Amino acid sequence: TEEQVINRRVNEILKYRSQSGQGVLDTIRSRQASHGEAVVEFPTGVYIFERYNIPLLDHEGNLDSVLTVYNNVTEQRQREEQIRELMERAKKESERLAESAEALGNALDHVGQDRANGAGDGIVGRGGRRQVQHAVFQLDFNAGRLGQRQSALRALDAQLATLILELDALGP
Repeated sequence: TEEQVINRRVNEILKYRSQSGQGVLDTIRSRQASHGEAVVEFPTGVYIFERYNIPLLDHEGNLDSVLTVYNNVTEQRQREEQIRELMERAKKESERLAESAEALGNALDHVGQDRANGAGDGIVGRGGRRQVQHAVFQLDFNAGRLGQRQSALRALDAQLATLILELDALGP
């Protein structure tokens, strides 16, 4: 409120938590515009500001004053952080999905090798079927977590369903 601010110094009202880039002293020394960013704590919360310092020169080219413009970029930085977190999460989920697809490929290779070797008994009927079903479950689970199901995965699911039916036909 106004009463809380009257007769108080600026450093009693706000606190600079961190700063980056160039500051007003750089502008005073160089007589060139500068840019930076500051994280400032106010009684109402913590905010992030872009800071632009613009030297104002007199008619002889001497520094008269510095105009400083602050832009509140708190929400923008928060959205950028959310995007970074989402991208990292998507990357991890994508890696899990790739691992599941690889496990499924390995299971299918195992079943294919068993079939090629004439193993149509319990190994393919039970172990191979369980291995493929587990890999399909894992792939479906990770695809769901990623929130995407691409057409290639749908085609793979159809092929797997056919393979599982064939394995079931071999018996227990």
